[in-house]
Amino acid sequence: MKFTGERLTPECRFTNRELFLWHLARYEFAKKYIQRHDRVLDVACGTGYGTYELGIQCREIVGLDISGEAIEYARDNYSAKNIFWQESDCTSMGDVLVDSSFDVVVSFETIEHLDREAQFVFIDQIVKVLRKDGIAIISTPNVDVYGSWSHMYGKGSYHQFEMNKKEFLDVLETRFNQVFILGQAFSETSKNRWRAMKMAAILNGLFKLNFRPIGRDYEDYEDVSDFEFSIYNFDRSLMFLAICKFPRKE
Repeated sequence: MKFTGERLTPECRFTNRELFLWHLARYEFAKKYIQRHDRVLDVACGTGYGTYELGIQCREIVGLDISGEAIEYARDNYSAKNIFWQESDCTSMGDVLVDSSFDVVVSFETIEHLDREAQFVFIDQIVKVLRKDGIAIISTPNVDVYGSWSHMYGKGSYHQFEMNKKEFLDVLETRFNQVFILGQAFSETSKNRWRAMKMAAILNGLFKLNFRPIGRDYEDYEDVSDFEFSIYNFDRSLMFLAICKFPRKE
């Protein structure tokens, strides 16, 4: 599959490592909320690498995406006995999935691709397929820090409605009794280490030295542990991550 900047391909772990790790870190975070017996749904699963990661520790997982090409790629490259693939629009997934059948629903970098009205429909669909004690974990860019990139694409933009914290809360709290929003950012420790390692690389190049970082090589200066998820970092968080509990079943 061709990398467009919106749907990651596995090759991004080598060609765009930082972007790939931003995504992978959210899947690692979600694992904290998934139990062995759970049935999980990954909405807008893309090429399926994250679905596979979550599938390692749950009873069953469904990867759902609107792109038939992405689903075909996922099926060819990330198959496992407990993973199932479903092509569907996220705003009508309740038509192809059983009501109240999932313990956990994750959806990363999806909701901003919908217009404001469709965002509420999307959350309704998540609640429809969640069990009454289920959890939804949803991420979206923090428009106040990330900035709006919609103008880059003009009409037909990838991102239809990007949100600040209040706007994100407004849509989630319509259907969940508890919503906790965290910011995803580089930890201060990792940023300082990264700066030091980059400076060492520059010095090596300028003066033909051989400074080596302790613990990791230059090409491995980041991993998923370099990200923090916190309520205290919204002023520098590129992404929001919401943990939503107690869906309101009508």
